[in-house]
Amino acid sequence: MPLTTNAPAPATELVRRAYGPAGHYVLGGPALERLRHSEQLVERLLATASVRRTHLPVLVPPVLVRPVRELLRPTLRRTALTTHNSEQPTGWYPTAGLCLRGLPLVSKQRFSWRELPVGFWSGGPAVAPVAGGDAEDLVCADGLLARPEGQDGGLAPLVDRILHELGVPARPTPEPWALAGESLVWRHEGRVTASVTALPAEAAKQYGACYMDADNRLRPLDITFFHISQFALLRGTEAAA
Repeated sequence: MPLTTNAPAPATELVRRAYGPAGHYVLGGPALERLRHSEQLVERLLATASVRRTHLPVLVPPVLVRPVRELLRPTLRRTALTTHNSEQPTGWYPTAGLCLRGLPLVSKQRFSWRELPVGFWSGGPAVAPVAGGDAEDLVCADGLLARPEGQDGGLAPLVDRILHELGVPARPTPEPWALAGESLVWRHEGRVTASVTALPAEAAKQYGACYMDADNRLRPLDITFFHISQFALLRGTEAAA
């Protein structure tokens, strides 16, 4: 007669049953090792554009959402977190490709033109902007870059290179994302691997980010959000092994 047990299932198995697919929400050792190597690669390449890694807050404070509230797409998945018995949001869950969490590092700041470009990124969770085939990322590279208005260059070529080195290359296409208008979005096998979104000038002005040019005149900054998805960091697979 076979032995039976009432021992609970391991936590990883319980999460797999609830969320599936295996390896995407629960990452085993080999997948975590791939993530570690991918993040090292991302860190090295982003540093070439003066985008450095830092610790960003887990939640987006409501005050940072207010200036872009009218610019958010109607279909955007907005997840507000509240305290017990309160309807007032105490924070918003991060949205992939809309790194409002990083804005305190450039908002109300007056940079010298010699300091620019300047950018920040962090590894962390993010919900895809629109419900559909793109899953929530428990680990992604999410950040922003601030540079002089109208300056040539930008993040798109760098993100393209990062994806190529991760082994998930694709051509970016303009498509709706978190904000009104269009963003550059990369896809591999139908899944989003990265996005680059410019913050509209009217919103950037409300955040008060500016710089002093070589003639000592205050100028507005271009602020661009970017993210590289968990799917890309796992090199185009969700397998845990």
